[in-house]
Amino acid sequence: MLDIPKKKLEFLSQIDNYYHVAQSTIDSFKIDEYDRENIFRIIKLTLHKTNHMSSDLMSRKLESGFDDADFVSLIKYPLPAVYNVKTKRVIINLKFFGKKEVTNIDPRALYSVIFYGYILKLFYHRPLPLKTNREVCEYFLEMFMALFGKRYGIMASYKEMIPKLHFIIVSYLLTSYYGSKQDKTYTMAARSGALVKQFDVDFDDYDLYNSRQFIKLLSDSQVFPGFDLSTFAGYIFRRYNIIGLPMFEDEMRFMATMAASSLPSGGVFPKDLQRFSNKKYIQIVKIVEPFI
Repeated sequence: MLDIPKKKLEFLSQIDNYYHVAQSTIDSFKIDEYDRENIFRIIKLTLHKTNHMSSDLMSRKLESGFDDADFVSLIKYPLPAVYNVKTKRVIINLKFFGKKEVTNIDPRALYSVIFYGYILKLFYHRPLPLKTNREVCEYFLEMFMALFGKRYGIMASYKEMIPKLHFIIVSYLLTSYYGSKQDKTYTMAARSGALVKQFDVDFDDYDLYNSRQFIKLLSDSQVFPGFDLSTFAGYIFRRYNIIGLPMFEDEMRFMATMAASSLPSGGVFPKDLQRFSNKKYIQIVKIVEPFI
């Protein structure tokens, strides 16, 4: 049985994707009550200026005093939020912002990160249903084409590779984001117009639950010749900072990033995700709405 969401993040050196620790451990990293009150004031003011699907959720959480959230400073955790399964609480890591004072954090950034944290919680408990795979896979195809297609000639000289790219993406996402058995994904992936037998590599030699293996398969199949983890991660990091990497390997992080990116986020979340496929982007973000 595959873990969905994933326990560890491959692209970030196997850091925890979610926590399973006692509240007493988290309490030692919590900010003081004065800073916590400042956060409440900042979110209250930001809410007055925000017309977004997050507004009702954030209003409810503010009214409850964010009683299911911990605001902490975690030096060794590089991401702005993580869900603690043991306590069912969202952890907001203020160290991510690199500011000495809470009041120096961009209010839009703080608001979007808290919303991101709550979407992590949502998709931990409600992983993406299989019926959403078509729009997610097609969005990923458009994104990979835009980010890497020109570099590897797939948009010009090697257009015949597009169905193969699509096939690999479908098989990867069905396995890695939806928890399907890999050998069962090949039939669904055939909707790309390619077949597993058309590849010069044996798919069963690759574990597509592992995101590093996905990158390796793109290279070995000659879809993106010479593509490697350093090329991929380096480009995504330069373009989107560290916040962008987890969305490429985990459904919970993907959905939280997509949802948070629909907010003005003060530069924390990618601003251009909608341009890859406006229609699919909207469809994916709307998956979140009924649950918040």
